[in-house]
Amino acid sequence: MTNFLTIVMAIMPLSVQTVSEEIASVVSQINTDVPFKVDNSTTLVGAEFGSETLIYYMQVAGGLSEGVSPENFKKSTREKIITDACANESVAYFFKNNVSIIYSYTDFEGMPLGKIHLAETDCKP
Repeated sequence: MTNFLTIVMAIMPLSVQTVSEEIASVVSQINTDVPFKVDNSTTLVGAEFGSETLIYYMQVAGGLSEGVSPENFKKSTREKIITDACANESVAYFFKNNVSIIYSYTDFEGMPLGKIHLAETDCKP
């Protein structure tokens, strides 16, 4: 996840005037480049930005493992996202500019697995 976020910020054009325009530009580039394999089981399939919220649409290959509930999936995925995102300069930039992030997960058939909301308070000890 960390490498993906670094790539996102690297493709931001420097000439854009506002934070909203910067993020809209990044979302446009993401949506041009998807699907983007994030790790062995997760693919970024789209993104959108509005109302100071950046949403990443993620798809899990094969769905949930047998015996894993959506609640457990959400909890373990949230822990990993917080660990990776809170150490990332791109995420700090979003939070500094009052942008929250949502990771919206579906299985390979499009069935919702859960949404993980990430805010600046999640990165505070």
